[in-house]
Amino acid sequence: GGAAGAVAAQTLRQSGFNGRVIMLDRENRVPYDRTVLSKYFLSGLPGAEKSPLQSQAFYRDRRIERRTADVVRLDARAHRITCAGGSVLDYDKALLATGGIPKRPGLPGANLRNVFMLRTREDADAILRQAERSGKAVVLGASFIGMEVAASLRERGLDVTVVGKAAAPFEKQLGARIGTAFTLLHEARGVAFRLGQGVAALQGNRAVRAVLLEGGESLPADLVVLGFGIRPATDYLDGVAVNADGSVSAGADLQVAEDLYAAGDIARFPLFGDGPPIRVEHWRVAEQHGRVAALNMAGLTTAGRDMARQAARYDVVPVFWTIQYLKRLDYIGHASEWDDVVLHGDLEKPNFLAYYVKDGRVVAAAGLGRDRDTAALIELFNRRRDWAAAELGAQPARLLD
Repeated sequence: GGAAGAVAAQTLRQSGFNGRVIMLDRENRVPYDRTVLSKYFLSGLPGAEKSPLQSQAFYRDRRIERRTADVVRLDARAHRITCAGGSVLDYDKALLATGGIPKRPGLPGANLRNVFMLRTREDADAILRQAERSGKAVVLGASFIGMEVAASLRERGLDVTVVGKAAAPFEKQLGARIGTAFTLLHEARGVAFRLGQGVAALQGNRAVRAVLLEGGESLPADLVVLGFGIRPATDYLDGVAVNADGSVSAGADLQVAEDLYAAGDIARFPLFGDGPPIRVEHWRVAEQHGRVAALNMAGLTTAGRDMARQAARYDVVPVFWTIQYLKRLDYIGHASEWDDVVLHGDLEKPNFLAYYVKDGRVVAAAGLGRDRDTAALIELFNRRRDWAAAELGAQPARLLD
């Protein structure tokens, strides 16, 4: 029901594939953009109405069969899919685009009423219903989805507190220095933080009433949102090696086994097509994965530099973004570690461009309020992988003028 599957089905038809196309989805609704749930839908700001990726008529007119089903087993060797209730489908080619499952911590009280996770439209509806009769919200986890939910609930007028173990939001992905810019952005709008702290329990009688921190502080709460990230939804796979984090390893063609492909949150793929394996949880990458996988499923090829025919490859720079209070941060590239962060701009405004440098070259960049420059960096990173921070400078868009 997300970007990867929707784009794959669409690409199969656009590429001329005339065979049978079946989409299996647990949710009984047309595929939609999940990213708007935390960014727009919860806040009530314009944007949520753009959630459906295509209409039901779009799929019907292109003979794309949509079925509501819960897949309980995919046998990669037998090319067979089994759904809850016993229905079975055999396939010639299949795409795994099952996304992720929110992580629910084993905290005392985690199953109390008014404790939510956000992954589906139904989850968002439930949060909104409770938000309308709540005054205080606590968000557990200073992750991207946690911070987006915090911004949205604050824009709804709730008192919001964010609790996180790290010293700053997004510390693992962006570093504490850049993450602190988001702390300041939220604090300026009235959000409170308890960072560097763990949660001992959720308290209440049937419904949550407070969050007890490990240090002993009790935070009143009418609703709690868990934002501890996701784990790849791959429990149903048989005959496919699954990594320790639940992902599946794919090549640049996104194939994971004979006639079987993976896209989106579950896929671990080589950076730039030939680099170290990475996994990116963002709908833009999922969309791009869906297109590449579909071209290979249809047996189409592309012309390489030597004009030899080859499989479609996912070899572009990965990109993701987050929007909070209508301010957008773009992240281009991938940096699991870095030696230095070269900063241009002002973190307090906030308006900045940050380069993540490893072994003398820029491996990733993050920009807020710098749309022209971040758009240019996507093109520049796809041209070269060995940029120095000084070469890119404070206004990399000038390099494309």
